[in-house]
Amino acid sequence: MKRPIQYCFALLTLAAAALPAAAHETDQFTIPPSREFADYGPYFNSWVYAAIERGVEKTNSKIKMASERRFWDVEQMQSPDEIARSVNSQFPSALFLIEGLDKMALSPQTREQYPGRITGYKPDRGVRKYVELPLNPFNAWGCATIKVYDVYLGTDKLGHFVDMGIHYFRAYRMAIRDGRSEEEAIRRALHLGTHDPIMSERGLLGLGTAGAYSNADLVANYMGMVF
Repeated sequence: MKRPIQYCFALLTLAAAALPAAAHETDQFTIPPSREFADYGPYFNSWVYAAIERGVEKTNSKIKMASERRFWDVEQMQSPDEIARSVNSQFPSALFLIEGLDKMALSPQTREQYPGRITGYKPDRGVRKYVELPLNPFNAWGCATIKVYDVYLGTDKLGHFVDMGIHYFRAYRMAIRDGRSEEEAIRRALHLGTHDPIMSERGLLGLGTAGAYSNADLVANYMGMVF
């Protein structure tokens, strides 16, 4: 009996390590209806553009080194895969990105910049905490609700967009290299968010950890791939 138990434990450990992002959930059921939120639209514009700029600079440095010292294939350094990898590496993993955004939104310094407005809404006990299984070991962490260009969203969405976005992109690119059509490649990428046992909303990134199924991350990344 000990060996099967050890195997199960090892599989669970590997599954947890393979997760692209830890699950977070926001509570938008109890937001104060009469309070105005700070709008972080311009902030996140600068945030993303700065990450893209750093990623491009990193890629250009690699291209220069590849040309001078022939460490890498120059053509590979100029590929969409390398550029996407360089830009994505400018963001921390989703877990730390979400926690960092929560800390920023709820900090006294941020509140001072937006006097009288809510900079992040994160109740101690949300509605979902009362309706899901209290003993579920995969209960998701709570995260703050913020506003970006008049859209209310949880900070988890930004972390998932960055983390899951690169997984969708890699699946798409792999399908293209396998000779698939663009439509088939997009379909293969979307499969990750709908049916994959670990990365999909049906699996550990949705129902398994949060008790909910949401297509928000999938739709945002799909729109990015299409346009």
